[in-house]
Amino acid sequence: MDTPYQWTKQVASHFGGTRNGTIVHWPNGIKAKGQIRSQFCHVIDIAPTILEAAGLPAPIFVNGIQQKPYEGFSMLYSFDDAKAPERHETQYFEMIGNRASITRAGPRHQAPDTMGHGRG
Repeated sequence: MDTPYQWTKQVASHFGGTRNGTIVHWPNGIKAKGQIRSQFCHVIDIAPTILEAAGLPAPIFVNGIQQKPYEGFSMLYSFDDAKAPERHETQYFEMIGNRASITRAGPRHQAPDTMGHGRG
């Protein structure tokens, strides 16, 4: 084991380099002060959060090009409710050929030395 991350930071299934804290500061929008949240959020959740906070819909077209719907969820639901249930049922990670699918039931992964080699 490489501490503090198993298999170094490159293995997605062990949250290597992917589980990082985020600070959200919005004095006029968040009633809770100085509290920690444990809900799983991902970088794909930032744009939906900003749009919801601003009261704006997700863009359908940008410069005449139809947009795909955001895959993330707004984090706004968790700002004033530390016990709000997570909205991510499943999150897929891939980093340098290592991949993992994290579900509420827990991670599904294989060690890097067994992935795709018919072993393990």
